[in-house]
Amino acid sequence: MNFSIQQNIIKSWRVLQDNTKEVAVLVAILSLAGFLSVQYGLQEEYIAYVPPEIKAAYEAGTISEQDVFYEDIGFKDEEGFTALEVPAHGNELWDAMYDSILNVIPFIFIFVALYFARDRKMTGGTYSIKEVLYTIVTNLVYLITIIIGLIFLIIPGIYFSVIFYFSPYYALDYGMTPFTAMKKSKEAVQGKFWKIFGIMVLPVVGILVAVILLFVYMVLVAFIPSIGITKILLPLGMAIFFLVISVLVLLGMQMAAVAHVDLDVTAGSREE
Repeated sequence: MNFSIQQNIIKSWRVLQDNTKEVAVLVAILSLAGFLSVQYGLQEEYIAYVPPEIKAAYEAGTISEQDVFYEDIGFKDEEGFTALEVPAHGNELWDAMYDSILNVIPFIFIFVALYFARDRKMTGGTYSIKEVLYTIVTNLVYLITIIIGLIFLIIPGIYFSVIFYFSPYYALDYGMTPFTAMKKSKEAVQGKFWKIFGIMVLPVVGILVAVILLFVYMVLVAFIPSIGITKILLPLGMAIFFLVISVLVLLGMQMAAVAHVDLDVTAGSREE
């Protein structure tokens, strides 16, 4: 079939649009978890560069670590600023919650993305326990294979990540064992290596661009003299950042699921 990255992106976006309510819930959960983790999660010890009066106020206990964060200029060579050692602080619960969400999201998004791509909401199809378990194991085997490949001069890891890209989807779609799913994924990728590589890389590039834009935004906000305005603009920027990241992650997973359906070498053999 005629398979292109552009068609994949368009089709994936349409699939997400057809499932707006479910997508909104997923994006909200991921965005909120990331935002709360940054705002209230455990922060490592760091050196802040602040005006002398801010350092004195902190040492006197009249302002908090978060206030120091908003006043931190972030540049060591700024004249008139003094170094302040800020100890580790924050809420471990938010960190634990965010880490838990990050650990389960790859599995949840695989299930949801394939559910959307197969339009199971309309057909009433569900996943069996066997399919779910095989998917979890296959995803772990897939990740371990990539890590081993990255140890050997990086290139093998990139190669394995592409040729076995669809293995979790085959495990979920057909209840295949990990190695059978990886074999089918390799067959599906054959002759389309660079297109699949592009589908993998595009969301990552989008995330990197978002990170760079956030960094630039934070630098600009740091120079605003009013801490009151900074306290509004910085959280607002972080909220938008996590919203964009959440959409990009979900779109990336949907692109993978749609590509799996379009390139399925076992099409038509699934027992509903």
